[in-house]
Amino acid sequence: MDRARKNITTRKLVMASFLTALSVVFTRFLYFMVPLGGLPAIRLSFGESPLMLSGILFGPLVGGLSGLAADLIGVVVNPQGAYFPGFTLSSVLWGVIPGLISNFFKKNKIEKDYSIVNSVIIFLLVLGMIGAFFEEKLLSINEGKLYLYEKPVSLLISILFIIIFGALVFLPIFLRGKESGNKFFSFDKVVFMVSISYIVISLGLNTYWLSIMFKKGFLVLFPGRLLSSLAAIPIHSMLISTLLRYTKYAMND
Repeated sequence: MDRARKNITTRKLVMASFLTALSVVFTRFLYFMVPLGGLPAIRLSFGESPLMLSGILFGPLVGGLSGLAADLIGVVVNPQGAYFPGFTLSSVLWGVIPGLISNFFKKNKIEKDYSIVNSVIIFLLVLGMIGAFFEEKLLSINEGKLYLYEKPVSLLISILFIIIFGALVFLPIFLRGKESGNKFFSFDKVVFMVSISYIVISLGLNTYWLSIMFKKGFLVLFPGRLLSSLAAIPIHSMLISTLLRYTKYAMND
């Protein structure tokens, strides 16, 4: 029994180390910028996915250690500006928060479908983004026309963004019930874990850290951060859900 337990622990450490290495590569080298029709380009990377997956598979402790190692190694391998300890905390939480939620699902054997909850969360994020853009005068309406950065937005672009945001809201419902290798980690639960993590870490903590670093108001940075999160949540959810199909042997019953 002790020997089997030791083998499982070793396997966990090996897989967690592999996920940590993936996070470093994705975060420091394989990110890309996406322009969005007159809006500021948003930075997308897959570096958070391996950390969240580590937390989901192995729990908050191993997930947090993966996040800590990924950030410290990344700073040494390819520093991107001055080191700021707040982002180290954020990196740790990318593993801790999904780990805590996944443990809650497993221990309480929750099989409830979270698809509608996810759609409500994303809908509120979309409303929040629109409100933030109007609040910061990035969006405005004048004589029945929509303006972005004081430039008129064409009807085609407006319709395109309505379709995109509508698809984001209803995506969790369209994909409801999709299994991810374990009945407690179907797609709806993965989206829920990713959404909560992004709200707390990316929208909350990281926006605050950036406001300190660049000496800008929190609300000035918030609209762009919210737009980035809306783009990232479905991408990371689908990636993690797919990876969970092939790592079910590493999960604890």
